[in-house]
Amino acid sequence: MPDDFNDAIKKAVNHFDLCKPVIEKMLGCEIINIENSNNEHDKIIDMKAGIDAWVCYDSHVRGLASRIQIGKSYETFTIRCERESGALTEYTKRLNAIFYGHLYPHYTMQAYINNDELVSLAICHTKDLFLKIISGKCSQNRTGGDQIGQAFFYVVDWLDFDGGDIRIYTKSDGYI
Repeated sequence: MPDDFNDAIKKAVNHFDLCKPVIEKMLGCEIINIENSNNEHDKIIDMKAGIDAWVCYDSHVRGLASRIQIGKSYETFTIRCERESGALTEYTKRLNAIFYGHLYPHYTMQAYINNDELVSLAICHTKDLFLKIISGKCSQNRTGGDQIGQAFFYVVDWLDFDGGDIRIYTKSDGYI
């Protein structure tokens, strides 16, 4: 594999590793990252169900979808809803999984990292996030004009959640 691809994988793993202790503290669990696993079962779970990590409690396991953005913290969740290519998006896949009772991530996490430092992170129940989108409590944005393969995103502000429906960490404030 090309070096730039391998470097990107290493960076993604390192970025998730910055988030892992915060997630574990927030949820009182152990996190097992499967996103870049070589295990065939893990790859299927990641690609087909959108689960990037297992959230392991003493008596049960749940899935976590992870999105990490580099740069400024917008303190929002973003879910791709349309691709220029017409390929299925996270929004369509997750909505179908919820509706038809298929496997999907119980939690959705979005983090912002700047200069290899965790700036902010939030976790919510995936169903709650999708209820916000379905009820119109979101905005829509698109990728930058210079990006190859344009996409549109639903954007949900962390502050639009009720306190118990979301867990937020910011570098400046700690846990909110």
